[in-house]
Amino acid sequence: MGPNLRCSIVGIFLRKGNAFGQTQDLRVVIPLSAFMRTFGSKRGLVVAVVAPEGKVRETEDEVTAVMRNARHLPPEQEENFSVNRQDKLLEVSTR
Repeated sequence: MGPNLRCSIVGIFLRKGNAFGQTQDLRVVIPLSAFMRTFGSKRGLVVAVVAPEGKVRETEDEVTAVMRNARHLPPEQEENFSVNRQDKLLEVSTR
Protein backbone atom coordinates (compact mmCIF):
# COMPACT_ATOMS: atom_id res chain seq x y z
CA MET A 1 0.00 0.00 0.00
CA GLY A 2 1.06 3.54 -0.68
CA PRO A 3 0.85 6.56 1.57
CA ASN A 4 -2.50 7.78 2.85
CA LEU A 5 -3.80 11.05 1.46
CA ARG A 6 -6.89 12.80 2.81
CA CYS A 7 -8.90 14.55 0.11
CA SER A 8 -12.29 16.17 -0.21
CA ILE A 9 -14.46 14.91 -3.06
CA VAL A 10 -15.72 17.85 -5.08
CA GLY A 11 -17.26 15.98 -8.01
CA ILE A 12 -17.43 12.71 -9.92
CA PHE A 13 -16.93 11.76 -13.56
CA LEU A 14 -19.59 10.11 -15.71
CA ARG A 15 -18.84 6.50 -16.70
CA LYS A 16 -16.81 6.26 -19.91
CA GLY A 17 -15.99 2.56 -20.19
CA ASN A 18 -12.79 1.38 -21.91
CA ALA A 19 -10.54 3.15 -24.39
CA PHE A 20 -7.44 1.61 -25.94
CA GLY A 21 -7.95 -1.45 -23.72
CA GLN A 22 -7.86 0.51 -20.47
CA THR A 23 -10.72 1.51 -18.21
CA GLN A 24 -11.51 5.20 -18.11
CA ASP A 25 -13.63 4.81 -14.97
CA LEU A 26 -10.88 4.50 -12.33
CA ARG A 27 -9.55 8.05 -12.49
CA VAL A 28 -8.79 10.37 -9.63
CA VAL A 29 -7.81 13.99 -10.12
CA ILE A 30 -5.80 15.73 -7.40
CA PRO A 31 -3.75 18.93 -7.35
CA LEU A 32 -0.23 18.47 -8.72
CA SER A 33 1.25 19.82 -5.48
CA ALA A 34 -0.57 17.12 -3.47
CA PHE A 35 0.67 14.43 -5.88
CA MET A 36 4.29 15.62 -5.62
CA ARG A 37 4.12 15.84 -1.80
CA THR A 38 2.65 12.37 -1.52
CA PHE A 39 4.40 10.42 -4.29
CA GLY A 40 7.45 12.51 -5.22
CA SER A 41 8.77 13.02 -8.72
CA LYS A 42 9.72 9.40 -9.44
CA ARG A 43 6.17 8.28 -10.32
CA GLY A 44 4.59 8.43 -13.75
CA LEU A 45 2.29 11.37 -14.27
CA VAL A 46 -0.21 12.33 -16.96
CA VAL A 47 -1.14 15.98 -17.32
CA ALA A 48 -4.20 16.76 -19.44
CA VAL A 49 -4.45 20.16 -21.10
CA VAL A 50 -7.41 21.50 -23.07
CA ALA A 51 -6.49 23.92 -25.85
CA PRO A 52 -8.75 26.82 -26.74
CA GLU A 53 -10.44 26.39 -30.12
CA GLY A 54 -8.02 27.17 -32.94
CA LYS A 55 -5.00 27.25 -30.59
CA VAL A 56 -3.92 23.59 -30.56
CA ARG A 57 -0.44 24.15 -32.01
CA GLU A 58 0.26 27.18 -29.81
CA THR A 59 -0.90 25.29 -26.72
CA GLU A 60 1.25 22.29 -27.64
CA ASP A 61 4.29 24.57 -27.98
CA GLU A 62 3.51 26.21 -24.63
CA VAL A 63 3.12 22.84 -22.88
CA THR A 64 6.44 21.70 -24.35
CA ALA A 65 8.17 24.88 -23.13
CA VAL A 66 6.69 24.52 -19.62
CA MET A 67 7.73 20.85 -19.41
CA ARG A 68 11.26 21.57 -20.66
CA ASN A 69 11.58 24.33 -18.06
CA ALA A 70 10.17 22.15 -15.26
CA ARG A 71 12.66 19.42 -16.12
CA HIS A 72 15.57 21.88 -16.49
CA LEU A 73 16.37 20.72 -20.04
CA PRO A 74 18.91 22.83 -21.93
CA PRO A 75 17.99 23.71 -25.54
CA GLU A 76 20.29 21.06 -27.01
CA GLN A 77 18.96 18.21 -24.84
CA GLU A 78 16.28 15.89 -26.21
CA GLU A 79 12.91 15.90 -24.45
CA ASN A 80 12.41 13.21 -21.80
CA PHE A 81 8.61 13.44 -21.92
CA SER A 82 5.93 13.20 -24.58
CA VAL A 83 3.08 15.46 -25.60
CA ASN A 84 0.22 13.44 -27.07
CA ARG A 85 -2.57 15.13 -28.98
CA GLN A 86 -5.98 13.49 -28.96
CA ASP A 87 -6.53 14.21 -32.67
CA LYS A 88 -3.27 12.43 -33.53
CA LEU A 89 -4.12 9.44 -31.32
CA LEU A 90 -7.52 9.15 -32.99
CA GLU A 91 -5.89 9.40 -36.42
CA VAL A 92 -3.55 6.48 -35.61
CA SER A 93 -6.32 4.34 -34.09
CA THR A 94 -8.59 4.66 -37.14
CA ARG A 95 -5.98 3.51 -39.68
